[in-house]
Parts: sequence; structure tokens; C-alpha cells
Amino acid sequence: MSAFQELPSETHDVEIDMGVAQLCKGQDQTYSGVFIDEETHEEGKWAMITDGHGSNTCINFLRSIKQEKLNEIIGKSSPVETMAKYINQNAKIGKYESSGATMCLVKIYKDHVVCINCGDSRIMVYKNNESVFLSKEHNSFNMNERKRLEACYPDVKIDKANNIKVVSETKMVGIVGEYIDFPSGTRLMMSQALGHNGSTGYAPDYETIYYDKSDNLKIIIASDGLWEMVLKDNNEEITKIAKMPCKDLLDFAVKRWLQEWEMYTDINAEEFIKCSFDSKQCDDVGIVTVDIVPKIVV
Repeated sequence: MSAFQELPSETHDVEIDMGVAQLCKGQDQTYSGVFIDEETHEEGKWAMITDGHGSNTCINFLRSIKQEKLNEIIGKSSPVETMAKYINQNAKIGKYESSGATMCLVKIYKDHVVCINCGDSRIMVYKNNESVFLSKEHNSFNMNERKRLEACYPDVKIDKANNIKVVSETKMVGIVGEYIDFPSGTRLMMSQALGHNGSTGYAPDYETIYYDKSDNLKIIIASDGLWEMVLKDNNEEITKIAKMPCKDLLDFAVKRWLQEWEMYTDINAEEFIKCSFDSKQCDDVGIVTVDIVPKIVV
């Protein structure tokens, strides 16, 4: 889905493109709209990814929210907390049901963007073709989140788990991940999320990036289905994905998920086995791209 929209600005236009590849659970969702900032009364555009986990109750409720209500929520000064409260009050998530979603949002104003993240979806921002920001995942390896968990939940438990990491275009290694056992009984790899009847708590990250009349911005908002397949420490790859339209990014992620891999037990192992995944073993991929470009003066 592509939409060319005008910002309330004399200097820039914004193009939002969205796509989803539902490879496994079918729980990724993309959104966009317009908002009125409740504090400044500025009008802006917004774009967002939610990546569901557990049962479908939370993600299906998010999908059912009317556009007008979404625009209202995004216009609030604390959109994550507002969305979480709305879900907790209205979604019929059972007391012992594990159902939640990430919320990864960009609010676009006439001279700046605000990146807001809750969960393990992520936002990357390029300014004039240079990567200037990548949001952090909320998990037990994030030291700010670790401190928050220990302060809010003195009895929280963290268990080791097996995970994978892509370290080259053809090489994947086994790594140690961590599950967080919340006092409510919720068990997640991410340390905060919508849903779960509010049991994870919320501390979304905010990042503001300004641009002037000559700047170009490219923003990629995506679920972990993309970021797990991207070599985030490889400058050549980071530069390459900046040039991809949304459809090509989706194709890139899906192709990489389904290719043949050399699988190593750890980063120092010398021997490997060849393996590949079918679609039911892969993560869903949801992507929104936002291009903010100077208007062409004729």
C-alpha cells in the first residue's frame, strides 16, 4: 500500500509505503494516518508497526480500531500508554492469557520526526542518505530495561534460552537469549509490550530528529522479522537497504529467511551444517517506509 501525502509544510512532501509478509503466525500489521498534536495543535502524519505475539486477541483488537480512534490516540503526548490503556480496558484478553504486541511509531511534523518504540520492533532513520538513528530493542540485554525490571518487579526471573543470529549473508550462529518471567505469569523475550493486561509496564523510548528545508529523510519502521535478517553492523548493507523501496525490502527479508544457511553452534565454531527454514519456521515481516523529501520548485 502506497500513499503520497502532503505535510502541512511549504518545504517537504512525505510518501508512506507499507507491506507485510505473513510467513508464520500472521501477526504483523502496518498503519498510517494523520493526527493533531494535543499540546501544540500541529497537524502531522504518522506511521506505525505492531507485531503481535502469543494469542491473536491483542493484535486482532488493534486491527479492529477505527481510523479516527487511531488518529486520536497517536495525537496524545503519550501514545503508547494511551493505546495500552485503551487495549486493557476494551480488549477481551483473559486473565491468564498471553497476548500482546509491539508498538513502533513515527510522528511526522513539518520540521522534525518523533520516533517512539515499545517492544522489539525497531526504527531506522537516514538523513541525507546517512544512518543517524536505530532504536533499541526492549529486552533483558538492554541495560535501561534491566534496571526498570529490577526496580518494578523485584521478583522478576530471567531464564536462558536458545536463539539465532545472522552474522553474514550466508552464516547463522546459535546464541544465548533470555526469557523474562514476570510476576503475573507472563513469559516473554521482550521486556515491554502492549497487552498482557498491562503486566509488563511501559517505558517507551523517544527520539526527536530535526530536518531543514534541504534535508531528505528515509525512515524504515519494521518488525523483528526484518531486523533479524539485516547485518546491522555492516555499513554496506545498511546503505543498501536505505535505497530499497518497501516491496524490495520485503522481498529481501523473505528471501534471506528462506535461503540455505551455514549454521554454526557459536561464533567461534569451525564446523557447520547446511540448513534452511520453511515459511512456518520464519518470522512474519512487517515494514513501513517513510520518505520525506524537499518539494520540487518549478
